[in-house]
Amino acid sequence: MDAVYGFTKTLDSTRPCVESSGGYHGHSTDLFDFHCYEELPALKKILRDLDENGTLESKLLYSQDENLKYTGDVPVNLSECGGICLSRGKIAETSTVGEGAVESETTWGYGKGASDGDDFVERYDALMKTIGASKKLSGFCYTQLYDIEQECNGFYDYNRADKLTPAQKQRIKEINDSII
Repeated sequence: MDAVYGFTKTLDSTRPCVESSGGYHGHSTDLFDFHCYEELPALKKILRDLDENGTLESKLLYSQDENLKYTGDVPVNLSECGGICLSRGKIAETSTVGEGAVESETTWGYGKGASDGDDFVERYDALMKTIGASKKLSGFCYTQLYDIEQECNGFYDYNRADKLTPAQKQRIKEINDSII
């Protein structure tokens, strides 16, 4: 990772470079980032520790090398968050995808599937309030705008059709406007 980072910086030293998005960071990076899907209590703890203690602890963030810990000298980005599953199909009680995932016959998502559009919006609101309250988080990326392949975490389905009503989409806009 360090070699790729160094090569990238020789090509363009003006752009920030993250050497491993959401994975094990190396010795060279311009920002630390992490992923957190549909785990609001865990995200609240991560951001509280970041804001209050200047520490960053998240799954897959560091290798076994203790020298690679976050030192507070670079920005922190939540580069993937969300994963609120809203499927039009029946959601299974258990998953073959992995712990913390839900699935139907054709799709899957993170966490417990939203029961309907209102539940989706409510959970999105809680997520955005948590992110918006962080003083040290430099940015975030909600994943995802529309369903892709097997994932049903989007605001729109795979064919770009609305999954939310006009009133629910207006509420999403209000939520987004409130954290800018």
